[in-house]
Amino acid sequence: VVHDQRVQSTNGDMLTPVVVHMLDNSCVTIAVDENTTVDQAVKQMSKRVGLSMVLSHLFGLFMSMDGSVVGQRGLADDLVLDMVDQCAKVVFAPMLMVPTLLEKNKNNKVVVRLLFSQLMHDFIMGTYKTIGYPEGIKLAAMCVFAKYGHIAEKKRTRKFLESRLFEFIPAYLLKMAKTTKETCDKVWQNYEELNTSIDRVSAMNAAIGYARSMPEVEHVWMCTSRSDR
Repeated sequence: VVHDQRVQSTNGDMLTPVVVHMLDNSCVTIAVDENTTVDQAVKQMSKRVGLSMVLSHLFGLFMSMDGSVVGQRGLADDLVLDMVDQCAKVVFAPMLMVPTLLEKNKNNKVVVRLLFSQLMHDFIMGTYKTIGYPEGIKLAAMCVFAKYGHIAEKKRTRKFLESRLFEFIPAYLLKMAKTTKETCDKVWQNYEELNTSIDRVSAMNAAIGYARSMPEVEHVWMCTSRSDR
């Protein structure tokens, strides 16, 4: 953020545009002043992404020092501009994984998309290192379907998938295969076994459910806060 990019609001306040990143690599720009707190910015973000205010307290702003790894969470009373100055990216992500969020919002497209983005981010970053190759390949296939929907059989090629493997499979699992061709073939084999008639939200829920069936993933998701990991 460059602070000389400030603009004046209709009530005379000087506002600074702040780019807040999401775990799916999208971003939202919000306008803050020098006194805007993290709590206030989270509420702004919740409104912008269509998240109910009832659930906004379960989300937070996190600092990414290298632009990839999501690290320390900003406290409610921290100033957003101070936080921005200390890191490469500010990231909006789930903070508390409680039953209200996980179990009671499976038809909420906004919540499901945010949780699915967290699942993919954590999986790719190697957070769940006990996931073995077969389970990881199946989860990758489920994530491919959740992201791209139904893919015609003639398009299920190594060319389509090879350049995208790092979006769906962590490096430690890729190293377990002899070739990328082997990994691509196995992802498509698992893809063929999926129920591809379901909608995208259901597909995301299916991927989340499968991941949570693994003890380590469930343990991480039920931690009180991302910053405890």
